[in-house]
Amino acid sequence: MKTIILFLIGSLTLISCGQGKKTQEKLPFSNDYLIGEFSSQKNGAGELKIAKQGENYVLMQKMENNKWTEGEKLTALEDGQLIEKFGNNWAGIISAALTSGMCDYYRVQPGESLGGITMGEQPGTEYLSRCFSDSYLYKVK
Repeated sequence: MKTIILFLIGSLTLISCGQGKKTQEKLPFSNDYLIGEFSSQKNGAGELKIAKQGENYVLMQKMENNKWTEGEKLTALEDGQLIEKFGNNWAGIISAALTSGMCDYYRVQPGESLGGITMGEQPGTEYLSRCFSDSYLYKVK
């Protein structure tokens, strides 16, 4: 009986040690993570696209006739702006950040949640836009 109890205690100890929070490796910061098509709905069709033209990032939106608008230039947010928006640990939260001046586009680090900062519970996406309000984006391509 004593052997069974010791076995159970040992097993529970091993199981509980493995239950700690799994930390995911942080991505190096790169605005290239934002290149692609995005939808405002999971599994939706592309509504906006971020592309790289030369050294510049541009934002295009799909029009009614399924044609993309001309690219609007996006610029990188500076460290000071990111500190203001996300705090001193912004690099632990955000892996990409571009702005049009009116709207910002972000990729959140894997495993991070912006729930309380944005709109409550974060859905299964790492992409976010902040314009007049916050919106989650889903990468299509």
